[in-house]
Amino acid sequence: MAAPPEGVPPASVAGLPGALNFQGGTPCWNGPARSLRVELQCGATHQLLKVDEPNRCEYRAHLATPAACTQQLADASAARAQEAMALVERVRRNSAAEL
Repeated sequence: MAAPPEGVPPASVAGLPGALNFQGGTPCWNGPARSLRVELQCGATHQLLKVDEPNRCEYRAHLATPAACTQQLADASAARAQEAMALVERVRRNSAAEL
């Protein structure tokens, strides 16, 4: 998963918000109704990164998705992926040459 450059907040594309909020879920026993906030960030693939419960019955998920990328972030992510693949190929060739 490729993260956005440091200091870049979750992006939006075509009106897609940086977070999705779901409220009014099944009430917790003796507590509030469940809710979920899905925080979106730019990523090369759809990947659930983390889920936590910051408050009782309030859940937060971090989701990487290409849908949250601006074109600039998508291009940077693709470039990093290509660089990583080139590095893997160099390591493979060097390992094979040493055998």
